[in-house]
Amino acid sequence: MLNTTVPETSWHSPYGIIVQVIVWFVVIIVSLETIIGNAMVVIAYKIERNISKQVSNRYIVSLAISDLIIGIEGFPLFTVYVLNGERWPLGPIACETWLFLDYTLCLVSILTVLLITADRYLSVCHTAKYLKWQSPTKTQLLIILSWLIPAIIFGIMIYGWGAMTGGSESMTGTECSAPFLSNPYVNMGMYVAYYWTTLVAMLILYKGIHQAAKNLEKKAKAKERRHIALILSQRLGTQVGVSLMLQSRTNKETKSGEDERTQRDSGYQTTTTASIYIYIHLSVLDAVLLTILQVQEIHRHWSLILTTFILRLKNHSKKSNYNGRKDGTSSSCEEGFTEHSPCGDRPRVLQVTVTEQEEADGRFNPEPSKSDTFLSASGTITFIVGCFAVLWSPYYIMATVYGFCKGECIPSFLYTLSYYMCYLNSSGNPFAYALANRQFRSAFLRMFKGNFNRIA
Repeated sequence: MLNTTVPETSWHSPYGIIVQVIVWFVVIIVSLETIIGNAMVVIAYKIERNISKQVSNRYIVSLAISDLIIGIEGFPLFTVYVLNGERWPLGPIACETWLFLDYTLCLVSILTVLLITADRYLSVCHTAKYLKWQSPTKTQLLIILSWLIPAIIFGIMIYGWGAMTGGSESMTGTECSAPFLSNPYVNMGMYVAYYWTTLVAMLILYKGIHQAAKNLEKKAKAKERRHIALILSQRLGTQVGVSLMLQSRTNKETKSGEDERTQRDSGYQTTTTASIYIYIHLSVLDAVLLTILQVQEIHRHWSLILTTFILRLKNHSKKSNYNGRKDGTSSSCEEGFTEHSPCGDRPRVLQVTVTEQEEADGRFNPEPSKSDTFLSASGTITFIVGCFAVLWSPYYIMATVYGFCKGECIPSFLYTLSYYMCYLNSSGNPFAYALANRQFRSAFLRMFKGNFNRIA
């Protein structure tokens, strides 16, 4: 906040009444959203057993509490200061108390976001060791330290600055700004130590989380393909030949020149068929071992999650006659074939589609996997870290250089806007849980419906 000394301490706003009303209206709305949103996070932790039983969610509750207090004191008191022409009308004791709370809570938020990021990283990248180390007691200790350390630092830097420098013990007149802002080296050193270093550490951890989540997603998709292959093996035997038809293939057993002419007129040319022969062996543990023996050519647009397979049976005898829909499979003829047989003279193909019936039977509807949990965690941390970097960095860029130019090189409007952006991060955090975490979203919906009962 900018240093300003004016003899009077009463309210003398340089803004018109309409501007003040509009600003207060917006601030009250945002402040209420911040308070209610973060209160809902705390209540969700209390009433939703699936949330409270996860030790790592205590970090989120700690962040919500600090954000809730910022919603109570930060928005309204800073608005009083801004609308009064950057003059503090409430006296020096209230000023010091506000500065202590504001800076302490901001550092609590920074350290808590770091703890959340580190928790997600260790959960994804070092799962076994971290689960063995993690406990409610250790988690609670880290949370206590994340509150105690900022309180000690800013208690000394705000209440004890006068004693350390030999200056005034308290604020006078309408001045209300952190006293260490006047020393550019102390100011820059503090911000580099507790913000920029923390931000770099979070980005490194986030990169590790993102990479681990991508690897888990690949494994999940590979498992899904094996699941589909198991379904096919149950239908067609333990050995199947799978042919992915890139284009239609002419029948090599053309019986007459008329048939050849008909096929040419229809636009069918001889092309290479991409064949994948998969041999499926069911082990004692019912695992599926897929051995790819031959891959001639694969279309690059082949969908990763196959909902439709074209199976070309190795034995084209008429004994394997599939018609209509049977047990979730369907057989169909493609358009453009001659009518010498149900599908022309072309070898019969069987089109197998994984249907909704299979999902209802539970054969293709697995439970939420470990990768799903990690992807949800990755989504939450992406939102939290992203908002943190975007909303906090502008202020700390300006605050880092503030002391070197005594505030003259920084427009007052930009400084004020960047300070409000820090507060807005507290408003946005509840949306991170609602949008990216299914458990919090479920609890929020219950509360919107008036259900605050705890689920045993």
